Amino acid sequence: MKNLKLLLTVIALTITSFVYSQIRRTYPDGHGGRIFFPFGDISFADEVVSFKVVNPAPIEGYGPKNVIGVPDYVGNYDKSYCTLGYGGELIVKFTDNILYDIDGPDLFILEIGPKIELVDVYISKNGDEWISVGRTGGGVSSIDIAEHVNKTDIFRYIKIVDIKNSKSGRWPGADVDAIGAIGLSLNFQLNSSVLFNTGEVTLGDNTSELYEIADKIKETNGLTVIEGYTDNVGSAESNLKLSEERANAIKNIFINKGNVNAEMIETGFTLTTH
Repeated sequence: MKNLKLLLTVIALTITSFVYSQIRRTYPDGHGGRIFFPFGDISFADEVVSFKVVNPAPIEGYGPKNVIGVPDYVGNYDKSYCTLGYGGELIVKFTDNILYDIDGPDLFILEIGPKIELVDVYISKNGDEWISVGRTGGGVSSIDIAEHVNKTDIFRYIKIVDIKNSKSGRWPGADVDAIGAIGLSLNFQLNSSVLFNTGEVTLGDNTSELYEIADKIKETNGLTVIEGYTDNVGSAESNLKLSEERANAIKNIFINKGNVNAEMIETGFTLTTH
């Protein structure tokens, strides 16, 4: 098991007023108005995973990379958005934030242009297994994922698929400026090879990082989800068992020595092999 990792995700339920005042922002919604995201630039998709080019395809300069980052379309058909193409499919990923269920809308698809061009929306924990969460209404569309997920589920992948109901001339398919998740998370990558000896679940002496993270968890007062990731060295069963036991060992440190509220820590994490 050469590549067993633990990812600690702190879902921020509250945040200090100082930090909040530094990050909340409004952005152009592509239709002459503004849209508010309480956690600012971190809210938006960070990476293009894949893009299915169709016929008609997007015109040059209006490709998938334009969806990444903050909404920035202000008119005049500037090259700051993606034309999906007639039936095109785009998958993006959040790396410094996550999608999860909060009260009210969770996910925003910012589609610009005068025509109503719909997309089907899917979410995934690992980029392989997808959950359909509905169809947008065109324009600035919000999606509440509550009826499709559990409260502790966290998602990093979003897939949007253009609805092939009409061809739209020079800019075929839905024209998407940005994709944003309304919640905030703090992510900590834990190197299990430093915290644990090979094949063991007992923590070593090098746990100072865990106490620092425990303090941040208490300050944020958020739900903490511990995710395990393994490679394909060894059996899936042994990797899974080791990952679960290590996650529980870290959870116990947070609760028993870091004084973190036990009700705010979950080990319902996602396991994938790479």
